[in-house]
Order: sequence, then C-alpha cells, then structure tokens
Amino acid sequence: MKKSMKAIITGLFLVALTPAASKAATWEEIEASAVKNSREYIAAGEQLKQANASFFSAFSAVLPSVSGSLGASKSGGDSSGIYSTGESYSYGIRASMLLFDGFATYNQIGRAAYDNEASYQTFRQTSASIRNKLRTAFVDAVKSAELVDMTGSIMERRKKQRDEVELRYEAGREHKGSLLSAGANYSQAVFEHEQAKRNNIMMLLELSRISGIDAGTLKTVTGTLENAVDITTEPDFNALVKAAPYYRIYRAKKESAGRAAAAAYGAFAPDISISASAGKSGSRWAPDNNSYSLGLSLSIPIFEGGKNIAATVSASSAYAKASAEEEDALKISEIELRTKWNSLQDAVAQVGIRKQYLEAAEERAKIADAQYSTGLINFNNWTIIQDDLVSSKKSYLESKATLQKAESAWASAKGDGLNEK
Repeated sequence: MKKSMKAIITGLFLVALTPAASKAATWEEIEASAVKNSREYIAAGEQLKQANASFFSAFSAVLPSVSGSLGASKSGGDSSGIYSTGESYSYGIRASMLLFDGFATYNQIGRAAYDNEASYQTFRQTSASIRNKLRTAFVDAVKSAELVDMTGSIMERRKKQRDEVELRYEAGREHKGSLLSAGANYSQAVFEHEQAKRNNIMMLLELSRISGIDAGTLKTVTGTLENAVDITTEPDFNALVKAAPYYRIYRAKKESAGRAAAAAYGAFAPDISISASAGKSGSRWAPDNNSYSLGLSLSIPIFEGGKNIAATVSASSAYAKASAEEEDALKISEIELRTKWNSLQDAVAQVGIRKQYLEAAEERAKIADAQYSTGLINFNNWTIIQDDLVSSKKSYLESKATLQKAESAWASAKGDGLNEK
C-alpha cells in the first residue's frame, strides 16, 4: 500500500514538472493578442479618445451654464462705543446661455467634429498598417515552417541520390566527380534545412514582438498559404478611394479648415447672451428674502487692433491649402489602391505559373530518376533536372507567400484594420 501511494505521489510530481505542450497559435488568436497588447494600437486608441473628448468639450459651448452659490458670514464692530455683531446667509442659482455669436461657436463645433473624424480615420489607417505588418509576419512564420518541412524532404531526397551515385561509383558506372557533386548537394541540403529551422525561430520572434504574445509560449503557428483570393470582379475604385482612410483624413482636414474660416468671420458679428438668477438672503438660516434677475446682453466688436482681420486671412489661406492637399490625396489614394490591386493580380498569376513549373519539374524528375537508374541519361543531365525540381519547389512556396502578402497589402490600402474583416 505504501509503495502504491509512493508511486502515485511520484507520478503526480513528475506530471507537475513536465512543461505543458505549446499550442499552435491561429491567426485569430494572434490578431486578438495584437488588439490587446500592441503599444502602437493602444496609443492610437487613446488618441481617438482624446479627440472624442475635445468634440464634446466644443459642443458644451451651446449648452446652458448653470452654477449655484451658498454663503454665510458673521461680522462685528464697535460704533459709538457700542459693539454689535451680525450674521448673513444666502443661497442661489444662476444660469446663462449664448444665443448668437455670428455662428462662430456653431462652426467651432463643426470644426471639432471634423477634427474628430480625422482622428478616427487616422486610427483606421494605423489599425490597417498594424494588421498588414502582423499579417506579413504571420505569413512569414507559416512560410518558414513549411520551408522547414520542405528542406527536410529535399535533404532526404539528396541523401538517397548521393547513396545511389555512391553505389554506381563503387560499381564503376560513375566517376568520382559525380560522387563529390552528389555529396556537395547533400551537404547543401543539410545546411538549408538547419538554416530554415533557425529562420523559423526568428520569424516566430518577430511575430511575437508585433502581436504581443509571449515568445516563450509562441512556439509554432497554424495556418495555410493556400487561401483563395478572388480577383474576378473589378473593384469600384471610385467608391474605394473615397472610403480609404488616407483620403478621408485629408477630406476631414479640409472640412475642418472650412469651418475654422467660417468661425473666424463670425468674430465680426455681435454676441448675444441671456442670463437669469434667483436666490434668497437674510440674517438667519434659512434666509427668506427673495431676489431674482433676468438679463440680456449684447456685445458688438468695434475695433480689435486688426486681430480679427488677420485671423480671417490666415484661416482662408489654411482652407485653400487644405483643399489643395485633399485633391492631391484623392489622386494618391487612387494610385495606391490601383498599385496594390495590380500587385495582387500579378501575385495570383504567378502562383498559377509557379505551380505549372513545379508540376512539370516533378514529372521531369520522375522520368529522369528512371532514366538515370537505367543509364539512359548521364549524371550531368540528371542533376540539372533535380536542381530544377528543388528550385521549383522553393519558387512555388515563395509565390504563395507573396500572394498572401499582396492580399494583405490590398486590404491595408482599403483600410481593413484589426478585427474589422
């Protein structure tokens, strides 16, 4: 019984010491981690919160301002040899509200709204940029893992080829140069396999840095480079350009500058405001002497030393500048989208072409293997075909990764950000 209990305790202790197997991270998990942990993404979100607060602060200017008051005092003094004291108490409420200021405040609110829109579009642009970098790093991690498997199979193939050449050499059917070449090919394959494993570690470290996932837990990723990309339908570039964050930032800036110019002209108009107050006062608590007031005030600017004129000139110039920048941003955004779309089309075409090359290389290698074993082709021709097969495999893998990156760049240009797709 004691031995049985001891065995159970020992087994539990060993289980506790055994590290948990690392789970392969999916794209969705990595994206979710970036939303929580990316410092760049968090900073952009905080900047957007500040812009929202500024907008609501500007909006408060058209709402009534209400304040309350409460007072109590005690006084005393000596007059004509007689010392007297007194107490006073009061409380009240006061409200005031702007009625008209030449629409200056209205336009300032509009300006704040467009500034808020610009901040939101900047956030979208930042989110799309982070997603693109994250997706690129993820694709590189998946590609590097597939390359480890590929170079492993190539290494095994090169080993079999070297062994076959060695047997032919020992039988006197192949010369030493062919044997040395086959050995060098095998050594190169071993090196590339080890290099691929080292590179896979580096790609995972980079993915960990961008996503915020602890590098100690991110040991592998699960994903594929076979995702289909549809390019059969020509996109509506006019709609995409006007929805892209890059253009909308400059459009919001132009509208903001326009509202600022309108607000500057409003400085020449009179200000009209209304105020009201009510309260009670007395020499004891609770006071019972009522008081109230109701007023209307009018303020007309007559001369401000040229300050308002200078402000309108400056604001008008800023609006003209923002308008020119918006027109340029419209063209830049269209060029960017069309460039990314063309790259995506090229990448899709290249995957198809590289797949054809790979299929041809595999078929040629299969035939060449049979011909070499029967002596129908010499070593030089055989090894050229084998080298072509290795090159075709690598090129096909690279083309698939390039396609996934091109699709990510296209999504980024449109403004697709983290957790938006």
